[in-house]
Amino acid sequence: MLDVWIILYLQKVNKERMDNMKPLNPIQKTVVGVQFLFVAFGATVLVPLLVGLDPSALFTAGIGTLIFHLVTKGKVPIFLGSSFAFVAPIIKATELYGLPGTMSGLVAVGTVYGLMSLLVRWRGIGFIKRLNVCFLRWLLGRLLF
Repeated sequence: MLDVWIILYLQKVNKERMDNMKPLNPIQKTVVGVQFLFVAFGATVLVPLLVGLDPSALFTAGIGTLIFHLVTKGKVPIFLGSSFAFVAPIIKATELYGLPGTMSGLVAVGTVYGLMSLLVRWRGIGFIKRLNVCFLRWLLGRLLF
């Protein structure tokens, strides 16, 4: 039961921090956007090279970023790139299932991400907070006992 109180306390602290944040002015948005660009650009080019794919992912990352900005109406200054978190699973999945199987898995992961975003839009963020508390409670229970 202590773990639930810890999680709820951390959520309260995080909410207070978020409530006290002021919006970025255009210059700050530009600086943060350029920072994200440099961070994501390296991964967007390097990750496909590491997993043996065509580095034209930069083009699709650009298209994805433009779609993201249209959907969020430019509220979040970000560049969507690749993630190093997927390097090891992609390499192993390619060894086990070949490139078509790996691509199918990546499409499945993208579909799950999309469904979760629709679920949040439909049910609201409260659903994820409740799910998060349940998941973290289960995870802490497994790790501690």
